[in-house]
Amino acid sequence: MILIALEDNDERIREMKRCIPKAYQFIYSKTEVGVIKIIKDNISKGMVISLDHDLEKEKKDDPDPGDGRGVVRWLAENRVPATVIIHTSNNIMGDSMYYNLLDAGYIVERVSPYEGVVWIGKTWAKVLEKWSNQSVNSSP
Repeated sequence: MILIALEDNDERIREMKRCIPKAYQFIYSKTEVGVIKIIKDNISKGMVISLDHDLEKEKKDDPDPGDGRGVVRWLAENRVPATVIIHTSNNIMGDSMYYNLLDAGYIVERVSPYEGVVWIGKTWAKVLEKWSNQSVNSSP
């Protein structure tokens, strides 16, 4: 199974790579457009998508990286067979993303970051482990 993450924080990315269950192949992008391309390229494979909301430019002159809501809009319009984790600390946007995906028929979990990257191993990876043991995949 493929785990596709929208994440722009290098420390979080390193911890995600360290904590993912062996059942997953990890691919990430730091931009909305990049994640959508990865999803399209892997559409026929079982996937879990993990989305942050607030994304920062790597360099001042970089184009706008977009945000997790843009990916959620695309997922709702394209109805991809995937399960989704929302892992943003932006509670308002995280809840909005969560309910938009539920309304579109996705299986979705909301994980709130805490204590730096501690949450990745203690909460986020546990959701992935549960899903890999259940062979969960949503086909909205």
